[in-house]
Amino acid sequence: MPLSHYVYCMWPGLPEIWFRGRMSGLPAAICFAIAINTLLVSRFIYPQWLEPLMVRSVCWAFVGIWVVLFVRAVRGLPMLLAPRHASGEEDRYDAARTEFLKGRWFEAEALLVHCLEVDPRDALSLLLLASVYRKTDRFAAAAQTLDALAALETGDAWWLERDIEERRLKRMVDDLVAQQEDSETEEESESPADSEGSQTADAAKASSSTEENRPSDPTAEVAESPQMATAEGKSS
Repeated sequence: MPLSHYVYCMWPGLPEIWFRGRMSGLPAAICFAIAINTLLVSRFIYPQWLEPLMVRSVCWAFVGIWVVLFVRAVRGLPMLLAPRHASGEEDRYDAARTEFLKGRWFEAEALLVHCLEVDPRDALSLLLLASVYRKTDRFAAAAQTLDALAALETGDAWWLERDIEERRLKRMVDDLVAQQEDSETEEESESPADSEGSQTADAAKASSSTEENRPSDPTAEVAESPQMATAEGKSS
């Protein structure tokens, strides 16, 4: 761990704000700022405010409290910087990556979720989880995971991998949209042909029924009647 990280521990509450973005360290940082400024003003600018003995006593008490807070911050620094390794639990990221390479998406997802429960700001786990969501066609969840990764300062080191994953996701979404549009176009092109075929069949049925129901020609009946009478006379 770089020694420069321990400098942040000199200001109570600052490591939590700086490394993890936790607002829980803000009250301690504000109280420390107010206390140290009050002591400096009382000691060097307006010493007549308080008795010198009281000021010295408060200063020593303040130094003692600061030492205790500094030691606590130093001890908790590994948990802030690498909670997945400092938690004492088994690191399951390697197992999740192995499951991902084997194509076991849901097993990899379960392991990655456990890693993120220990460290919600783990950039590698978020990046691999976005890939799992993309492989299982959960594009909205993949986009949300990539957005969460982009919002973290820990994800800045993986900007190239994040950009590649975003392009892969966009390509898959575009392909899906194109397939849906093609299927809709095919359905629209088939529906007019079906309607035309049904209209033609209906027209044929209507014409056949019209011919069947058409009355016989009376002229033909009149022309046939003399011929029938002549034939009957010859036979008689």
